[in-house]
Amino acid sequence: MKVKTGILWVYFVYMGMTASNVLAQSEPMYSQYMLNGLVINPAYAGVHKVMDIALVYRNQWTGINGAPETQTLSLHTLLKDKKSGIGFNLVRDNIGITSQTMVNGNYAYKLPFHNGLLSLGLMTQVNFVNFNFQDLNLQADSDPSFTNKENATEVSFGAGIFYHTENFFLGLSMPHLRRSDLFERHWFIHTGYVWDVRPHLKLKPSAMIKYVSGAPLEIDLNATVFWRDRFWVGASVRSFDGIYALTGMNITRQFSIGYAFDLALTDLNAYAQGTHEVILKYRFSFNKSMILSPRYF
Repeated sequence: MKVKTGILWVYFVYMGMTASNVLAQSEPMYSQYMLNGLVINPAYAGVHKVMDIALVYRNQWTGINGAPETQTLSLHTLLKDKKSGIGFNLVRDNIGITSQTMVNGNYAYKLPFHNGLLSLGLMTQVNFVNFNFQDLNLQADSDPSFTNKENATEVSFGAGIFYHTENFFLGLSMPHLRRSDLFERHWFIHTGYVWDVRPHLKLKPSAMIKYVSGAPLEIDLNATVFWRDRFWVGASVRSFDGIYALTGMNITRQFSIGYAFDLALTDLNAYAQGTHEVILKYRFSFNKSMILSPRYF
């Protein structure tokens, strides 16, 4: 029995999960999460004080059939009361025989706290998951168990806290407050600080810790340099089994573009050609008298 390259490992993972009657999915991975915090923390909604929209495309482990591929649309804004932020994410994520569409709405309430703002966020998410066993493309006589499709739908709830000043941020979030047949509990801690190294030169070290029930702790360490509030370049190490570089620029005060390239440091690198991720961001300013300041997170 022959299986398409790259689908094989998904098949084994699937069989292992069904043996335990568990089909839990993982949250999509992002390398440029620090530019679009709403994808990991609902309390991030409205942090920019204007309407912010982001488009993300991520092609992971290029060259392997069935490898993860993610498209994301995010939008959030501060409401007129200046105390509340709202936002939503629309995510399409494919990996092997599994495809899922996630739609979530986010609300954040903001309070002054120690020369900054403390934001408390809530999220409601609807997940539509499809398992297409036909994609296994078995070359032997077909097993009826693998010639059909299965669909699942689930509503979940999440929460988060986000504190920030002009130069510092710290967030804690849990996208799924309870474990279910479709999703494990995820915890995210993300933090960073922006230093003025020299005139027109800034350094932002940041970190993210991700914990998923039943999986190893994942740590992401990053350092990014900003020049003249327009260009940036950075490097990261993820759990010491992968590295990635990122770069980007503010084309205008409203429009920016970023790119990240990931490289695995494990045996996977012998089969994959790296991971590509692109993000496009636009900030809408409906108040003509408002001056948009550069954003570093």
